[in-house]
Amino acid sequence: MSDYLDEMRRLADRARDMARSTARRVTMGTAASSTGTAQLQGDTDETWEATEVWSQFGLFTRAPVGSEAALLELDGNAEGAVVVATQNRSHRPSAGAGEVVLHGEKSSGTQVTLRLQDDRWILETNGATQARFTGYDSGKVLLEAGNGGTLTMDAGGTVTLESTAANPCHIGGSATSEKLIKGTSYNAGTTTQFGLIQGTFVSLAGYFTTIAAAHTANAAAWAALGPPYNAAQAPSVAAATAAGLVGTGFTAIGGFIGTWVTSLSTYLTTRAKGQ
Repeated sequence: MSDYLDEMRRLADRARDMARSTARRVTMGTAASSTGTAQLQGDTDETWEATEVWSQFGLFTRAPVGSEAALLELDGNAEGAVVVATQNRSHRPSAGAGEVVLHGEKSSGTQVTLRLQDDRWILETNGATQARFTGYDSGKVLLEAGNGGTLTMDAGGTVTLESTAANPCHIGGSATSEKLIKGTSYNAGTTTQFGLIQGTFVSLAGYFTTIAAAHTANAAAWAALGPPYNAAQAPSVAAATAAGLVGTGFTAIGGFIGTWVTSLSTYLTTRAKGQ
């Protein structure tokens, strides 16, 4: 009976040793390299050099020195050891129920986290919200900045950009070098309205020019009749001169507005294209 118990104990020890040689809790002696290998240290003086650190496909992390790691010796072969998981409590942020948190290393007390929740993600720095993105079943999406600014797009494609007086929005540049984006920011009707104003002055100029010509012709007719009828020539000449001056003035105003409208149209079109 004693021999049987000794044999069972020996087999149990062997099974325990085999299990221990297959899965181990180790510490990262070096951070994972850019190629995904690291040096690992066991509970005793055991070390594993240039050991592969595995991650899920599409996710690559480089845990810092001192992080705990789960080491597997595939097929019980130490040369085929790989790290299948890492953790570091010193850098791990808190998480709410059902929340997924992506985080990096705390560097000089600073840590950036991305919290994935039910219908939103939240970008934080040291726990302070920098941006919050929310999606709704209705197709509406909302991006909120930490300073209070918001960018909203509804299901119909309407985009609304809002800010605060302390943190105004600038499109395409700084407050002194903004570039507008084509859309409602640029209304082609603006130059059309100024063009109509120009046309009004041009029409008035033509009207007074016609009046001036009529008075000039009237003055010539009175002069042709001779004395004493030519005395009526002077008022007609004065009226023709006045009408001519007004017409000339309106012509000058119309020309100025026309040149200005052309420059305005070019300017607005350039700004609308964001140039």
